[in-house]
Amino acid sequence: MRFFDHQHAARAETRRLLLAFAVAVILLVAAVHGALALAWVLMAAFISALLPVSLSFPTGFLAVNVGVSLLLVLGGGWVETSQLRAGGLRLAQRVGALDQLTREELQGMVAHELSHLREGDTRLKMQLAGMVYGLELVYNFGDNVRERGGLGTLFGLAIMVAGFSGWLAGRMLKAAVSRQREFLADARAVPWTRSRDGLGGVLRKVMTQRLDGTTQRLGHCSIEHPALQHRLLVEAGAQGAWSAWLDSHPTLTQRVCRIYGRSMGPLPLAMQPDNTVYFGVSS
Repeated sequence: MRFFDHQHAARAETRRLLLAFAVAVILLVAAVHGALALAWVLMAAFISALLPVSLSFPTGFLAVNVGVSLLLVLGGGWVETSQLRAGGLRLAQRVGALDQLTREELQGMVAHELSHLREGDTRLKMQLAGMVYGLELVYNFGDNVRERGGLGTLFGLAIMVAGFSGWLAGRMLKAAVSRQREFLADARAVPWTRSRDGLGGVLRKVMTQRLDGTTQRLGHCSIEHPALQHRLLVEAGAQGAWSAWLDSHPTLTQRVCRIYGRSMGPLPLAMQPDNTVYFGVSS
């Protein structure tokens, strides 16, 4: 059955992307050291042209550069991960997913989320979100050094260039991992429920919401923040020119096509009986 092939392909692609993420972190550390070494060489050459002195690299130059970089990435990642918590039911209630879905569609949505739990996706995505935050800290650290002026401007700019490159690569790889885990959860949900129209119906109704412009925003929950996107069934907010690289979810068209094996159009919205009882809560 091709859904099991989709699951195998998604897991294999995830492993490759996680390896690429680890390589990106290593390259960031190397880039920070290389940028600082280049900045030191340029500074030493400039001073040597003015004064009869020769400046060598300070003792522990490599160790300090690598240590500080890893401290920012790993330490910042740990701090950010520990702060990422949310309740999926409350998000679903506030966005209206529960009001427009049939029981079969609710089963498809729940099966999708249970797959995330079974595969450990929430923990994985939170860890990656934390690591991306740690990569961003490298850029912020360089910006703080640059603002000190003097020689700090040169060294700060060097760190910022390396930090931004690492952050962008990490952000893109994190989004790519997230998209594969969404494909995996979709591919598991259909065999579990034995229905394409369960999860497929949910996604096709979201299509209708997007076309009608009726998709509700979650007030001040800031769900469009990159660290929170993975908690949603679909991508929140508008998809821009960078969506193919930075979105945490595949497009609705891609997901529906994988479920049905062909393109399918939107489904009309219709209010359903109170579905909150399926989640163990009362209205």
